[in-house]
Amino acid sequence: MSADCAAPWGGEGGGGLSDAQLLERFVRDREEAAFEVLVWRHAPLVLGVCRRALRDEQEAETATEELRLLDEEIGRLPAAYRAAVVLCYLEGQTQAALDDLRGKKR
Repeated sequence: MSADCAAPWGGEGGGGLSDAQLLERFVRDREEAAFEVLVWRHAPLVLGVCRRALRDEQEAETATEELRLLDEEIGRLPAAYRAAVVLCYLEGQTQAALDDLRGKKR
């Protein structure tokens, strides 16, 4: 784990890096600690949204935990697929945007 991603589940975590910088480190360098910091930063927001949407505390906590487990699943993917999952599914980008990023013609 790099020094500026230390303590992802407590304290400030992320070493002052922006969400975009952390996401770039995760996608480009497979730095799982960067994704852990993102999950830590946004878990309260996710839990709040889940509470409002599901109106069941246990279901909301379960859904929030699923986000943490996603870290492990994405980390197992090859880099090219990891980028697709993060950009297309988590950030709402289209396949065309991903192709443009990768310099691939459709």
